Amino acid sequence: MKTIHLFLLMGLTIMTVYIFGLLINVPSTLNSEIESKAKELLRSSTDNPKLINFDDWHYHLVNSKNNKKVSFYCGTFYEEEGNGKSSRKRFIIKITLLSYGYIRISMPTIEQPTDSITKKEFNYLWNKNCKQV
Repeated sequence: MKTIHLFLLMGLTIMTVYIFGLLINVPSTLNSEIESKAKELLRSSTDNPKLINFDDWHYHLVNSKNNKKVSFYCGTFYEEEGNGKSSRKRFIIKITLLSYGYIRISMPTIEQPTDSITKKEFNYLWNKNCKQV
């Protein structure tokens, strides 16, 4: 009788660890999927998509309510220019995760002189959504 209880306890433990492991892997898979889509968007928003190196990449959860999570990917990238120089630019991408699995990814806001917002506005958004607390 003790052998059966021990066997059932071991089986239950193994199943619990397996299910818990599956639940742990889901968010990391989702984050890597979002990160690759965000990088793809950033590359398509620049003049030379092949000449971009990413650096200082952060994920910030800002708000989570009503079955919706609003977060931001913030970071910098270096865009190589033809003369061997590179320019450093900051970016912000808004990510919205809805409870039923739908993901909305905004167009990236890139810190550059020709962007649709001013440097002051960009700095405000950066300080509000990207600064580590």
